[in-house]
Amino acid sequence: MSYEESFLSTCDAEGKAPSWAIKQIFEEHSSDLDEFIGLATPQEWDDGKTILHYLGY
Repeated sequence: MSYEESFLSTCDAEGKAPSWAIKQIFEEHSSDLDEFIGLATPQEWDDGKTILHYLGY
């Protein structure tokens, strides 16, 4: 299983990631979660594919 698949497997049926997984992936990538939240729309800040895209996947 790839890293992306592993992260997406934590998401619910709508593709929304749980807060613990979002926090973890941003920590693992030394990326600023608050910056991402400021750039993302309210509908996409917890979307797994959007998060992965933002992090360069």
